[in-house]
Amino acid sequence: MVEEYFKETGDKEWLAANLLLMEKELEFWMREKTITFEINSYPYTLARYRVDSYSPRPESYVEDTLTCSSLPNQNSIERCYAELKAGAESGWDFSSRWMSNKKILSDMKVSRIIPVELNAFLLASFRIISNFFELVGNEQKHAYWLSVFDLWKSDMHQTLYNEEDGIWYDYDTSTKSSNRKFYVSNFAPLWVDIYSDKEVKKTLGDKAVKYLINNKILSFKGGIPTSLIDTGEQWDLPNAWPPLQSIAILGLLRSGSDKGRYFARRLAKQWIDVNWNIFKASRVMYEKYNAEFLGEAGSGGEYEVQSGFGWSNGVILELINEFFTKEKEKGDESDEDRSGGNQIANHETSFLLIFISCFRVIVMFKVHSVM
Repeated sequence: MVEEYFKETGDKEWLAANLLLMEKELEFWMREKTITFEINSYPYTLARYRVDSYSPRPESYVEDTLTCSSLPNQNSIERCYAELKAGAESGWDFSSRWMSNKKILSDMKVSRIIPVELNAFLLASFRIISNFFELVGNEQKHAYWLSVFDLWKSDMHQTLYNEEDGIWYDYDTSTKSSNRKFYVSNFAPLWVDIYSDKEVKKTLGDKAVKYLINNKILSFKGGIPTSLIDTGEQWDLPNAWPPLQSIAILGLLRSGSDKGRYFARRLAKQWIDVNWNIFKASRVMYEKYNAEFLGEAGSGGEYEVQSGFGWSNGVILELINEFFTKEKEKGDESDEDRSGGNQIANHETSFLLIFISCFRVIVMFKVHSVM
């Protein structure tokens, strides 16, 4: 977010004034959220989600108490509370990613998992802050954060990337094994665009496309499913979440692979159609959708599906801009793109009109509230 703000404003004075606060945030993650583990007697250090709080979540007190009440002793119950909080900290509350084979919430093991996307996000942040320090003339801190970036990148590739499957996987530090199941989060390293070598990026993109095909993801009509495991939790099958669509689609695009670009555009158009179909029927944008159908709201988890919805709106406009506005301006469209682009342009106009209408309603509501 800070990088996007700086790209738009170029405000070096603001950047210099706030850079130490950004550094403090990264230092917190490195101090409080990292774990050192060994693979083949070699130590690696990466991040995981964990909390030092052993009581129910205040916002879900009853639910957490019921979830953990069947455990045999107080220590197990408190550990259960901590794992539920760590799962909420991840944003994936909840998912089979954090569960053992029992697939029940009271048996989650979040704190022992090295998640792909968390480490990819941190890795990108190390690169960004290194560049920021260079911009303000602090060569010492520029060099330090660049060294952190290089080591983290190496540790991530060595421990999370699977050469055979051509994708990154979460790693369980307790069982010392990778979770070789499909999750959209596995594409996060492509999305943060951490590889500078163009040929390496293209190879990674080609392999990621093969991974999509091998898991039959393109057969889903309603977007990329969060996982292929139906647990009844919201961060699993059949739900398709807008931010995760963005990560996978733009990750494929940023790889520079021709195959990646083709399938990124195809998936982008599909996602726009999904949102448009349900919007036409209900005049609502949902927080999540059902990947198994074209234009159906998602379900599962601890609450009813929400409408609105900020990230749903944002991802739609992002995809329209990236694949149909920018490419049209550059003249990179194929005949298929142009024919689809006219339809997308109509969608864009309709989406924009409804967003403007909603904004006006919000403004009028606030004005009347003040009066």
